[in-house]
Amino acid sequence: MPPPDLGFAIAVGAVFGALAAACAFVIAFGQYHNQFMDTGKPIQLALHAAMTAFIVFFLLSGVATWAFRWALAK
Repeated sequence: MPPPDLGFAIAVGAVFGALAAACAFVIAFGQYHNQFMDTGKPIQLALHAAMTAFIVFFLLSGVATWAFRWALAK
């Protein structure tokens, strides 16, 4: 079994992680903006949601890339 290409996995993870983070920020900010009067707290909470989404999707994309390449190598 050849080792998965780490650079490709990072690139895929970064692209999908960035898309997920952008979507999570827009959705979370829209929801939190309705709950709070000032804009400081919604931005902070939306950034937290975006960072969490980026990390989760980055890791899952890396695992999926590795699993897909592993399955093709069989």
